[in-house]
Amino acid sequence: MTSDMPAEWRVISVADGLDKIIDYRGKTPPKSSSGIPLISAANVKSGRVDLSNPSFISLEDYKRWTTRGFTAPGDVLITTEAPAGEVAPYPKFGTMQISRRVMALRVDRQTLDSTYLCYALQSPPVQAALLARNRGTTVARVLKPDITGLQILLPPLDEQRRIAAVLGALDDKIELNRKMNQTLEEMAQAIFKSWFIDFDGVSPEDLVDSELGPIPRGWEITSLDHVADFLNGAACQKYPPTEGISSLPVIKIRELNQGISENTDLARSDIPAKWHVRDGDVLFSWSGSLCVKLWSGGPGVLNQHLFKVTSERYPKWLYLAWTRKHLDSFQRIAADKATTMGHIKRHHLTDARCIVPPDTTVDRLGALLEPLLERGLAAELESRTLAELRDTLLPRLISGELRIP
Repeated sequence: MTSDMPAEWRVISVADGLDKIIDYRGKTPPKSSSGIPLISAANVKSGRVDLSNPSFISLEDYKRWTTRGFTAPGDVLITTEAPAGEVAPYPKFGTMQISRRVMALRVDRQTLDSTYLCYALQSPPVQAALLARNRGTTVARVLKPDITGLQILLPPLDEQRRIAAVLGALDDKIELNRKMNQTLEEMAQAIFKSWFIDFDGVSPEDLVDSELGPIPRGWEITSLDHVADFLNGAACQKYPPTEGISSLPVIKIRELNQGISENTDLARSDIPAKWHVRDGDVLFSWSGSLCVKLWSGGPGVLNQHLFKVTSERYPKWLYLAWTRKHLDSFQRIAADKATTMGHIKRHHLTDARCIVPPDTTVDRLGALLEPLLERGLAAELESRTLAELRDTLLPRLISGELRIP
């Protein structure tokens, strides 16, 4: 770790660069339906805090319960269990409270830049050193000394800031793309609801009765599996990697939710073409964690428990919108299954009703919705490229192999 480091750099333990550690291990915060958001280990992932499904602690409990210190912007969060070793900066805005599987590290600003520490803790050598200290048997678990005893390379403070600025600019752009995509999706859903659910702009005399209530004249009601084809994935274990034949990553539920990683299984690329997945394909996990996504993770092959959703009759924006519209009801069906892995069946696709307008209306709406879909996919692909660049630069910058003037 130190043989080729620049002469002006030195090695310190994480503890030597800290001013304070905020640690609520051993304490379980009382949950509330609203109040101060709680940051649990599940919220710290991929270098950021994801509060899309937050838990809360009431303001009264927050004031009474928070006796070991208040977290603040500039702190570095690291998980100790379930999973261990995930790192993210504390959000820049808002009051929040960490739970018992998350520690907050507050740097000594005269020694260590907090953003640099965040990236140093994410570097492959430090991650490997931390996970080597795993004390769990079935679940990885680390303690405070395991984290504070980690060794990191310490450049001069101004160089720390330059490194943090380069890597931070990439992550800022990725986060900007994420927020833009969220806005684009909300816009698309609002337009879809206005036209297909509320029938805004349609006069009462142009509505006719149907099994779903009044719908515009000339529109028809059909099933979801008529709007789109739902191809189940392959039993990819039947196509194991073989010498002399190229391989592709196997897209399972985990990959759909978290992306392709070094733990992703591989399958031979000569698997039938119908199971190949490309950027822009609509994928739908019908078992376990039900979700619908526009895939942007690169070439792969589709595993069982996932559908590839396509249509020769209708445009992508239409069948994607209707599949997402029925996702809540599909999730409720799966949750009611008395099994460890809830799922839906083919007849649920047939039972799901969709309202489809005439072709001229489909074309007119496509002019509004297709650009939103294309722009969102382009942003996802750009973020993937930026993340690959960040992951390439990070170990070289943190080790001193690559210097920033």
